[in-house]
Amino acid sequence: MQPDKEVVVVTGGSGFLGQHVVKHFREEADVAEVRVVDLRPFEERLGSSEAARRVPVTWVRADLADEADEAACEEAFRGADLVIHCAGLEDRSYPADLHALHRNNVQATEAVVALCRRAGVPRLVFSSSVEVVLVPYLRNALGTALGSYSVIVNQTEARAQPPADPDDLQPFAASKLRAERVVLAANGSPLDDGGSLRTVALRAPVMYGEEDRRLVPGLLRLARLFDNTLLQLGGPCQRHQHAYVGNVAWAHVCAGRALRRDQLAAEDEDAAVVEAQAVAGLAVFVTDESPRGDLLRLAQLLLTFPDVSGSGARPLVRVRAPPLLPTWLSYLAARAAEALLTAATGARLPVRPSALISYLASFVSLSRLRAETRLCYAPKYPAEDAIARSRAYYARAKDLLEDDLLG
Repeated sequence: MQPDKEVVVVTGGSGFLGQHVVKHFREEADVAEVRVVDLRPFEERLGSSEAARRVPVTWVRADLADEADEAACEEAFRGADLVIHCAGLEDRSYPADLHALHRNNVQATEAVVALCRRAGVPRLVFSSSVEVVLVPYLRNALGTALGSYSVIVNQTEARAQPPADPDDLQPFAASKLRAERVVLAANGSPLDDGGSLRTVALRAPVMYGEEDRRLVPGLLRLARLFDNTLLQLGGPCQRHQHAYVGNVAWAHVCAGRALRRDQLAAEDEDAAVVEAQAVAGLAVFVTDESPRGDLLRLAQLLLTFPDVSGSGARPLVRVRAPPLLPTWLSYLAARAAEALLTAATGARLPVRPSALISYLASFVSLSRLRAETRLCYAPKYPAEDAIARSRAYYARAKDLLEDDLLG
């Protein structure tokens, strides 16, 4: 291995975001090896350049939260220079499995921090979520009764703060916030072999793109139950920020570089100057130029393809707004429906209806000034390119059986 080359560990590298993170790191000239820690085998599903194919990928089968796999994890972390922690449980079902969320998001993150310390890994990038700052706009009984939607208007990380109590959030977001705090609290902690650990948390909005098997496919499945129609139940003023998964993955590369600059600068420059420019210990919003609007219309855009003649376009789903249906009424109807369904059947719903209504009714617009200045991040893929790449992937829905794409 060349002395200037780095070893990067990507936890959850076989997943949606992880696949893109691995792809981008393999294209970096200073990366010698990428190690994927995941229960699922790593398969290259995104394609790779000639330069990327020169960088080997080693898959380590391990459960970060299982003590029986501790030896395998330690071997994967040994000699690594950077860890990208993407692994976690993205579960918004109702009733929530609180134990599974805590185990896979919080305990697994605690294990990653401990592994970095023991193995002497100096840099850790955590993949968090914008959902940790989606606090209710009305934090009172009226807000709880009429829908706990959020309003964030072009806010920075300093202004859009998470709640003091994670339980003020939905269960998935609460577990991500607890995990994020574990990572940020570990910044500056000593490594067993000397030096200190530098950490950063990237808060990405809802992502779309290649290998998405939850968001857009899930909305397509829902639309098929209602004559290929999605009802716009969040009200007319909803506005959401989304991001192409390739740009979010690229931000992880930028974060790794920024932490390395922090590390080198701390060794050579005045500490006060380094602290003023450093990203270590911070949470960072990661956005791009994806169309801003409601989530359902984004799905309609991504599922719009040319017809067989090559002219015109036909969406697989339509979005319709029911007349005179205010947000609070949609929210109350969703609360009633989820209560009746769970009481009558005892089944777990894949998504909590009232939480979905609250999200659809929210206004979320975030500033990426910190990402630009501290990470030197700029979206790698323009919006047009991101939409085109994503459509090419989602177009498979027209040709594959539902279980193949949506299962």
